[in-house]
Amino acid sequence: MIGQHESPIRRVAAGLACLCVAWAAGCHGPHARPQSAPGTGDGSDASGLLQYWQSHAAAPLDYLVQKFEDERWVIVGEYHRVRHDVELIGSLVPR
Repeated sequence: MIGQHESPIRRVAAGLACLCVAWAAGCHGPHARPQSAPGTGDGSDASGLLQYWQSHAAAPLDYLVQKFEDERWVIVGEYHRVRHDVELIGSLVPR
């Protein structure tokens, strides 16, 4: 129970805990799709994995655009001060 004299840090921590639980529940909800390579499903079938890569190959920009179309949330990370990473992220922003 949150009282009047509870510290702001505890409120923030409780809020973050709620967000983490909500995020975890969303990741495993009915809309979550398993994404495993063909074959055994665990990636141990090397020839099946190679065929999957060859049939689903896409340029980085095309791959990201497709993810934005297919998925509700897309998190993109990039290394700072690496020109091609910055250019890729910059090419996603419409002008």
